[in-house]
Amino acid sequence: MNRIFGRITVLLTSMLILVGCSLSDSSSNKIEIIENAATKNTELNSARFETSLSREHMGDQYTETSEGTFIKLADGTYNWYEKNFFNDEQSVEMTQLDGKEYVKVNNGENSESPWGESETLQTSLSDVLRSLFGINLVEADVDEVSVHTETDKTRYTITTTTNYPERIKSETLQALQKRLEALKQENTQKEFIQGMEAQIQLIEETQYLDNILTYEIDKEGFLTDFTYKATVSQKNGAYFNFVTSTSITEYNLSDTSHLLPSIDD
Repeated sequence: MNRIFGRITVLLTSMLILVGCSLSDSSSNKIEIIENAATKNTELNSARFETSLSREHMGDQYTETSEGTFIKLADGTYNWYEKNFFNDEQSVEMTQLDGKEYVKVNNGENSESPWGESETLQTSLSDVLRSLFGINLVEADVDEVSVHTETDKTRYTITTTTNYPERIKSETLQALQKRLEALKQENTQKEFIQGMEAQIQLIEETQYLDNILTYEIDKEGFLTDFTYKATVSQKNGAYFNFVTSTSITEYNLSDTSHLLPSIDD
C-alpha cells in the first residue's frame, strides 16, 4: 500500500521548488538562468519523460519509476500520459486527453482495470513535471550554488539551508491533505484512502536533512533534468538516503502518433 502511494511522493516532491527570489548577485544570476530554462520548456511541442524515486537504508533499496509523454495543443494546453511502476506486478496509468483525465490500475496478472474517467483528481502537466516547468527560490533556502559545464549540458547544484525542508514538508502535506479529501469525495477504494493516510503520517514523522537540488540545462537552453537528494530521519530513529529525479529524455519529436493511449468510449 505504501508502495502504491509512494508515487505521490514523487509527484509532490517535485514541488521542491521555492517561492520568491532575492539572492546574492552571483547566485541570483545562476537562479535566473535556471528559471529561464524552465520557462523555455513551455515552448516544447512534445516530449518523453521519466521520473524515479529511491530510498536506501543499510544496503536495502526500494525504487519507484515512471515514464510518460506529452503533446502541446494549439491552445497552449497539453495532452499527456504517464505510467507509474511500483514493483514487477503493480502499475498505475494516467492520461489527460482534451481536458479529461483517465486512470487505469494494474495489480498483477489478469487484474488490469479498464480506463476510467476521473472527475475529481484533475492533474495538469505542470503538476506532473512541476520541477521542470517552474523554478522559484527564496534567499533563506539557498546556502550555495555551484556550476559544472560539459559539452552538451550545464549542471547547477544547489545546497539548501535547514529552512528549506521544513517549508517544503509543510507545503507537501497541505497538497496531500487536499488530494486525500478529493479521493474521499470520489469514493475511492478503501485501500487507496488508507495508503494515502499512511503516506501523510510517514511524512509528518520524517525529517529531511542535507538537501541538494541539481538542475541540468542542455545546449538548446531547455531544463531537462532535476534531481533532489536528502538524508532522511524517521521517528523510529532510522536514517536513509532519499533521491527523486525528473528528466526529459526526448523532445520535439517528428512523429507523435504513438505518444498517447487510445481511450475506448
